[in-house]
Amino acid sequence: MAHPARAEAEAAVAASPPEMPPLPAGASPLEAVKARWEVLLSLVKGKGNRYKLDGLLRSSCEPLRVEGDTLVLAFGYQTYLDKMEEELKDPRWRQALEDALAQVVGRPLKVSCTLVAKEKKASREAAPPKSGGHMVREATAQGARPVEKEKP
Repeated sequence: MAHPARAEAEAAVAASPPEMPPLPAGASPLEAVKARWEVLLSLVKGKGNRYKLDGLLRSSCEPLRVEGDTLVLAFGYQTYLDKMEEELKDPRWRQALEDALAQVVGRPLKVSCTLVAKEKKASREAAPPKSGGHMVREATAQGARPVEKEKP
């Protein structure tokens, strides 16, 4: 059983609104979401049915663009996109996320999700394979010389 004083302290911290970082003058809604992403995560922490919204937003998700009154969230993996869409089917969790967004941005925004390829993964796949590795680099640094493979 939790200690009553600790439970009260945790409830007080959870109830207090997070501190909003200041925004530059004329910041767009997208800039506001990006600048206050951590605040958004704290506002939805622990909310969700099967999956928690803050966890899904931390997992390969980033604000992509604002189209009219809708924030488009980009997910790098289909799995996380599917999980977020499952959570947002429940009006309680969609409303919780949209209320948190309104608090962060200062105006109401709806949420939409899309799948985008992760740049790091795409650039890794496009890069030519490296010869050797950390062991080869270390051996070379200590004076070793590569040996040509014999052709059969």
